[in-house]
Amino acid sequence: PKEMIKDNIDAGISIRREYSDERDGKWFLLKTPVKIKRGELVRVDLYITIPGARNFLVVDDHVPGGLEPVNRDLATASAVDVDKAESDYPAGSWFFNYEDWSWYGMSRWGFYHKELRHDAARFYSEYLAPGNYHLSYTAQAVATGKFTIMPAHSEEMYDPDVFGKSGPAFLVVEE
Repeated sequence: PKEMIKDNIDAGISIRREYSDERDGKWFLLKTPVKIKRGELVRVDLYITIPGARNFLVVDDHVPGGLEPVNRDLATASAVDVDKAESDYPAGSWFFNYEDWSWYGMSRWGFYHKELRHDAARFYSEYLAPGNYHLSYTAQAVATGKFTIMPAHSEEMYDPDVFGKSGPAFLVVEE
């Protein structure tokens, strides 16, 4: 698209998305256009901040062409460095702006359900207290080309006027 809203939209929910990859044992934040090689793994971090309690919240991150989410819960996925991928963060990451992040599956009153599909990663919650939430998944570059990364979107399912969108980005996957 020639004209895209480049800023985040916060209508009761703030959402940010970061891409990072691991090189030489350290995580590096990838800026747009995100440039990676086919076969590489990237970590996608979603940071959600809500000022008031929210009910039935969904976070929907459309996966750009060229990437495919890796479901580490399946026996076919590699479990190598899973703990490290979920605990180390690159310099400059939004993660360091707050100390009180709540993670996926941390409690019943948080994000409790995750769907990783070839085209999207979705996270669900019945109730969220005000605060900061961190969600993450891993994706692999499976096709070369230039792709648009559509904004991540979060909303209350039964009150869609309460929502948030991250900014868009661009992805380049090289051979």
